[in-house]
Amino acid sequence: MPNAFQLAEATAAASARLRGNGRTIEQSTNFAEIHREIVDMEKGRISPEMSWLHNDLTSANAFYVIVRNEEGQIIAVCAARHYQLNQENLVSFLQRQYARLYGHGESAIDATLMPPLAHEIKGSVCYFGDFFIAREGRVSKQFNNSDFVVLVYGLAIMQFDPDWVFAFLRQKSVLRGLSAVYLTSRCYPCALEWTVDEHHPADWLIGSSRNDLHYLFDLITRDRLRSINSVGLVENTSGSPQRQSSSEPAVRVART
Repeated sequence: MPNAFQLAEATAAASARLRGNGRTIEQSTNFAEIHREIVDMEKGRISPEMSWLHNDLTSANAFYVIVRNEEGQIIAVCAARHYQLNQENLVSFLQRQYARLYGHGESAIDATLMPPLAHEIKGSVCYFGDFFIAREGRVSKQFNNSDFVVLVYGLAIMQFDPDWVFAFLRQKSVLRGLSAVYLTSRCYPCALEWTVDEHHPADWLIGSSRNDLHYLFDLITRDRLRSINSVGLVENTSGSPQRQSSSEPAVRVART
């Protein structure tokens, strides 16, 4: 299990590698400004879970990690949101949260087949969302997606010390390799069935426990993750832009 110094050292090393080619890194809680920037860029939308318009976000419960190029443009972004669930599990928490954010007070998900991980997650929990790598980062051999994820994890551990971390991914993102980029220990298909958009494929659930995260950083401090330094996302070769249309259902544009 890595100690605090090893955790800080591994996080700092990932940060240093990401700063190549004039890039800068921010840990920001300026949620309104980030919202405006993301809406204007390729990603186009921000998740309701991380929208300051729907949540009381503060520096004590959330932050964004942003990598910018020399021109100040965002090339990578990820949000971390901390929840204190105590003895409530993730299933009942999500039923209540999504009814508020997506269902206008009515049920928004079918939780009857949520995987074991969702029932295990409780206590101090960190959700990761709005993960996005712009094309400049996706095609650059000098930008390591896994380094970016390690940086986000390290900052979240140091600030929130979570028992669990989790995220939801669209199926098409999983097929592009995003679940591997997240370096999580567990991944479940068809975990989140949306009742507010029945034509939307069920989202996948990924997550790790505190012990899993310690194991990950132990591998990093022993230099055992060198082999994944080339992990990248499969490019969209359709020729069509990935920015989401404002005509799509809200739940579809909200997922990571």
